[in-house]
Amino acid sequence: MKTSSRTVKGANAVKVCEHGLFPRICKERSVGVGVNGPDGMIETHPRDAKGYYNRGRAYQRRGDCLNAIGDYDKAIVLDPRLAWAYYHRGLAHGDRGNRRQQVRDLKAAARLGLGIALDILAARKRTGK
Repeated sequence: MKTSSRTVKGANAVKVCEHGLFPRICKERSVGVGVNGPDGMIETHPRDAKGYYNRGRAYQRRGDCLNAIGDYDKAIVLDPRLAWAYYHRGLAHGDRGNRRQQVRDLKAAARLGLGIALDILAARKRTGK
């Protein structure tokens, strides 16, 4: 795997994920051998909020919003300041038709500084949905 100008393999990929350089690498790991693959971030680091968040994103990309919401819930419990988890959980709730929870989650993401959540809330207000 490549990240910036250096190669990352095996256990080093976990270290890169832990230090915040995780989007591409963890995305590949969480979608890799199946969402619950044996070398997944969650199995090796069960208290890592970003691992649950990334697996939730993998579920959501596959259209499995129920499992995605469950993983976002776990990520939020482990790191209540993870704005993106609230944001994507809100989108998943919206996809399932739960508009009240969608608005709550988007407002939480906005309070944590995620401007795109405000944009979606404003668009909902304009369209009346």
